[in-house]
Amino acid sequence: MRGLEDQLRARFGARVKANQMLAEFTSFRIGGPADLLIEVENEDELTDALAAANRCGAQAFCLGAGTNLLVSDRGMRGLVVHLGEGNRQIVIDGTRIFAGAAAQFGDLVARAEDRLLGQRDGRELPQVLR
Repeated sequence: MRGLEDQLRARFGARVKANQMLAEFTSFRIGGPADLLIEVENEDELTDALAAANRCGAQAFCLGAGTNLLVSDRGMRGLVVHLGEGNRQIVIDGTRIFAGAAAQFGDLVARAEDRLLGQRDGRELPQVLR
């Protein structure tokens, strides 16, 4: 785990947290420590964090909003990659919706409704692309 921590610190500095309690990242407010935790703000950072875990043979888990997630008090081994604000973007282009992996579902629905992208107006439902 030390090799992974060193690689992550070289790229992300103080954003790398060792033994970070996961309770503060879940809606139920339960969960023990992650061996390592990093919050990423975009796809490039996510790619770099996952590549470092892969190089070191460490398990990696991507954590979004932490809703409906139960984490053991024993925590999680390996790397937990928390998807930060930069991964919550929602872009609507015509009838297509582009949503980041950490986009809030309620926000996505509200934005689609605001743009009248539902069946109620007789048009096709939008495609969720990612």
